[in-house]
Amino acid sequence: MISAATLSRRSVLGLAALGLAGCKHGSTPSAPRVDPDLSALASARADELALIAAFDGQITGASGDTADALAASRAVHAAHLTALGGTPPPAPTVGTSTAPPFDDIGRELRRSAQSLRGLAVAASAGHNAAILASIAASHEVFARD
Repeated sequence: MISAATLSRRSVLGLAALGLAGCKHGSTPSAPRVDPDLSALASARADELALIAAFDGQITGASGDTADALAASRAVHAAHLTALGGTPPPAPTVGTSTAPPFDDIGRELRRSAQSLRGLAVAASAGHNAAILASIAASHEVFARD
């Protein structure tokens, strides 16, 4: 056994340094990083789901070329939802949707585009801003048709 008298100051400092070397600064576990754009993405997903439901309501009452065009537009919004990290509901077949018909999809697209532009400008992460702005632009184009 080593007595305190035989330990030099240098030895004590060396042992202390070795003990501290095993510790990393900030090694305490930290909480997982939360995406600051989480609520913006959730809001955008909710908008896409509402648009998909609106298209579903229109598709069930349509036929022929109109139903095909509505189904193609719905597919675009399903792709938007997927890009936002959501899962689109299955596409309806004619006459099976429980969604009520939507009177003015164009108005809803314009409202959604305005909301998405604001979310894109406020986004913290560039990739989130880009996807939100891209979807906003798509909604503007669809609203004009």
